[in-house]
Amino acid sequence: EGCVQLLLEAGANTQARDIDAATPLHSAARGGAETCMQLLLEAGAYMEAQDQYKSTPLHFAAFKGSAPCVKLLLEAGASVDVREKYGATPLHIATEEGQETCVQLLLEAGADKEARNNHGATPLHIAAQKGQQTCAQLLLDAGADKNAKDYDGATPLHIVFSQAMASPTADLGIEEFLWRLERKVPTSASSYTPFDFWKSCSLGYSAEVQLVLDAAIGNPERLQEL
Repeated sequence: EGCVQLLLEAGANTQARDIDAATPLHSAARGGAETCMQLLLEAGAYMEAQDQYKSTPLHFAAFKGSAPCVKLLLEAGASVDVREKYGATPLHIATEEGQETCVQLLLEAGADKEARNNHGATPLHIAAQKGQQTCAQLLLDAGADKNAKDYDGATPLHIVFSQAMASPTADLGIEEFLWRLERKVPTSASSYTPFDFWKSCSLGYSAEVQLVLDAAIGNPERLQEL
């Protein structure tokens, strides 16, 4: 911190870029250095600067899971829904990394819980893909659409089952995740074929398939679709 202060007083360029086009503010966010960030912001550092991947310091802070840095940037007016090269917002990033406190801070700051990345995935899709159950609950509590479809037509439920099929031996907490989806299965579950259900059962997810069928039985329209 002392070195940062000395360099700033000597006129160091707060907008200097490294080989990845990252600024000192990016570096401070990546390291979770809240005090250094404060010094840089007070010296006029541009909080919306994007590196070569179009990531802002807020993306970096969300990835790091530094709640103080995220809070500092948000209070300074950083754009909460800015997208990086792959279309991910800071909320996508925090969700993917399981940074629960940062997810909560971003949601409280008005982050778009239905924001789409370049594949059409919302943060809830990402939570399903990465098995981030607590983040999923935070998103659901904030009103995230559990029926949302990505550009392949997949809902978070599709993603959960796809992950189970791809990694049959992994402990993905499928039943817990479905419970966090309030045991209300989206209508898009109807796009699963009998083979898909059989395959899920064969992989040991019969309880989860039962949840799907129970939800459908409780809704005649869904049952007809199935």
